Amino acid sequence: MSRLPLAGSLLAMILLSSNLTAAAAPIETAAKQVLLVDEADGTVLLARNIHQKVEPASLTKLMTAEILLSELSAGTVREDTVFTVSEHAWRTGGAPSGSVAMFLKPKEEVPVIDLLRGIVVQSGNDAAITIAENLAGSEEQFAERMNSRAAELGLTDTTFHNPSGLSHPDQLVSMADLVTLGRHIHRTYPDYWPIFAEPAFEWNKVFQRNRNPALSPRIGGDGLKTGQNESLGFGVVATKAKGDRRVFLAMGGLTSRDERFQETRKLLDWALDGFARKPLYRAGELVETVPVFGGTEEKVALLLAETFRPLIPVDGAGVDAQVMYSGPIVAPVQRGEEIAKLIVRVNGSETVSVPLLAADDVPSKGLFTRAADALSELAFGWLRNVELPWTTAS
Repeated sequence: MSRLPLAGSLLAMILLSSNLTAAAAPIETAAKQVLLVDEADGTVLLARNIHQKVEPASLTKLMTAEILLSELSAGTVREDTVFTVSEHAWRTGGAPSGSVAMFLKPKEEVPVIDLLRGIVVQSGNDAAITIAENLAGSEEQFAERMNSRAAELGLTDTTFHNPSGLSHPDQLVSMADLVTLGRHIHRTYPDYWPIFAEPAFEWNKVFQRNRNPALSPRIGGDGLKTGQNESLGFGVVATKAKGDRRVFLAMGGLTSRDERFQETRKLLDWALDGFARKPLYRAGELVETVPVFGGTEEKVALLLAETFRPLIPVDGAGVDAQVMYSGPIVAPVQRGEEIAKLIVRVNGSETVSVPLLAADDVPSKGLFTRAADALSELAFGWLRNVELPWTTAS
């Protein structure tokens, strides 16, 4: 059954303090916008201005690549399907434009798989425009498709007007959306994921190295893309795996390629080396008890369905938690019903939450007794602060 809030939809937020080490300051970064998350459950490790909208520059090509990858996965096009380069693609995004290019030639016929490398590895604007024109007829029609796909993927801060990232004041993205897009590409297209780690690609006798600093042996990442313009500054969407963990990073507002390299290395290493999964509660272990309104029992215990292993700093610093529920909780309560959420915070920022379930049934009382309980709730209130007994379950 669904749990309906009472008292004008008031939200009971019971703050629970941990017994872990006192908080340490989070890592400093020069990035003006940054989001760093763990792949497994989306735990947020670092966040700053994650919904601030900036022009994406060549990071736009991640969406262009996603649409082409979806066509390849659906079989609508094949790797050896040939796309023709138009005069517009050559002149607007190719050698005459003076921008980043794959150096395609007018009327050249290019296999789709090479165009994919042209946008991922070489960041070619001419390759992006060629993909758009061949899939949708024009850049404008392809942009409509990009926006439709962005909505399907839940990219709420994003608007596209072209497939290349050439400057447009209304073409905007956020770091939150870029991380969502990067994680989606990694999960959805494993067969093509190695292309994002290719260090270089040559076309028409022009050899170009991948600009992504995460691919440097000094960093050891395997994707995804860089971008740079006045709005974004020097930006990157990067990912790195170590052991059984992977993290995704999106950031902007950096002032140089060197600063982008240093920040990418620092943040990826910090995320992978500075955090570990700690088992705090076993499945079925009591987390807390909360009051029940109008029931045969005054309280109900809250349990976790599965062992809870949140990702927290290796030294346990800066961690606290909340039990959050809509209250007062109204009987009847069914065993196994989701009553609340356990929310873990690191340095004041929410990182992850899990459902808390009722341990037992709590039938409702008769109408007269429930009315008396209601008067008691009104008289004495229902917001009750309690202390959470953190455990170190193994």
